[in-house]
Amino acid sequence: MSYKKDSSLYYSLDHLAKPEEILSKGADDCDGKAVLICMMLLKRGYDAYVVMGTEHTWVEVNYLDRFVYIAHIECENPVLISEERLPAVRSTYAIFNMAEINWKPLGLIIQGAMIFFYTFLVLLLAQTIYVNRLHEAPINYISEIFGYFRYIMYMIIMIFLVWVFILLLVNYLFTIQ
Repeated sequence: MSYKKDSSLYYSLDHLAKPEEILSKGADDCDGKAVLICMMLLKRGYDAYVVMGTEHTWVEVNYLDRFVYIAHIECENPVLISEERLPAVRSTYAIFNMAEINWKPLGLIIQGAMIFFYTFLVLLLAQTIYVNRLHEAPINYISEIFGYFRYIMYMIIMIFLVWVFILLLVNYLFTIQ
């Protein structure tokens, strides 16, 4: 099974494919392969989970009081068998199989906050350069930009709170099933 990005297979930035889709296409990225491997292990009776992070997806299997990691982000080998559980990867945001799901939204929240912060800095820099080219005394306009900063921060905080609310709602809905 070959590795292909979701953008070329499904015309999407990120697509969590079903095993049938993966087998019919004959290719997928790390999350598709992890889903397929996990499904096969579950069908054989193993306690397997797909672990999704912001940059990579892998499979964890609990087998005979050992932990088996398949395509783990910090492993040099494709399969690692360990007596102890590896330390949690910070960017992990979901651990699931066909029976249960465990959301860990902190990694997504931090990543989202960083994206908002960098976007704001780029927009502020672009605005400063624009003002420098048009006006003789840009310092007055820079102070005006910082005056609008609180409104931008209010907007970012509201988006952030809505995002956290949606993640908590999804987590709650999965726990009541």
